[in-house]
Amino acid sequence: MVTQIRNQINGGPIGYQGLSTDDKPTTNDVENGFFFYELDTLDRYLYDKNNNGWNLAGKISLNS
Repeated sequence: MVTQIRNQINGGPIGYQGLSTDDKPTTNDVENGFFFYELDTLDRYLYDKNNNGWNLAGKISLNS
C-alpha cells in the first residue's frame, strides 16, 4: 500500500512511501522532485516529471 507523505508545516504532499512491489504513482498529482521511499529495500527514488518516471537516487541512511 502506497502512503502519501505530507509537509508538517503546510500539509502539502512531498512524497510517498511503500514497498518495492507497489506501483509508484504517476498521476498529475506527482510533482517534479517528489520522492518515493521503498520501506523493504531502503531505496529512494526521485520523480522526473519531464520523463514521467522515477529514478533511483540512492539508499536511505539509517545512521544519524
